[in-house]
Amino acid sequence: MNDQTVEQLRKLLPALKSLQTTVERAYNTGISEGVGKMSVRTYNVLQQKVAALMPDDVYVTEALRLDVDETAAEKEQIAQVNLAAGQLYHYLKNLAQEPWFTGEDMRELKGIGRELQDQILNTTRNALRRAMAGLDHMPTPPTPPTPPTPPASPKIRIDIDDDSNANPPIV
Repeated sequence: MNDQTVEQLRKLLPALKSLQTTVERAYNTGISEGVGKMSVRTYNVLQQKVAALMPDDVYVTEALRLDVDETAAEKEQIAQVNLAAGQLYHYLKNLAQEPWFTGEDMRELKGIGRELQDQILNTTRNALRRAMAGLDHMPTPPTPPTPPTPPASPKIRIDIDDDSNANPPIV
């Protein structure tokens, strides 16, 4: 696609966007009386101009050609125009868009990437140095208290006599 064609397509974009926005608003608000036929006619004019600029593009010349039944309700006509105008607008907008990056832009982005990488590395190094420096001066944690000693159990003395001859009393 040559520059002249792209420029002519760019000139049609505002009209397509305006049509699509207006038709969408009419559809959403329910104000469709008298709008259907006019919007179909406007879309067909714009689509034919685009098709004349891009005769080899099947999507523009065939797929986006609008064939609306004359007996269709106005709301249906508006819905069809809304769909087709939105598709045609976004398709042309993408085709007519300037390339995002040129060779010079890419070189500049690579330079910015290197600068960011250096800044991140330096910031990380400095943060690690500060953290490590703080480790040298850390106070030692206190020793835990000694647990209390359990209370002493009462001492009981048991005397055992060895009277083997003694008979225990029978009760």
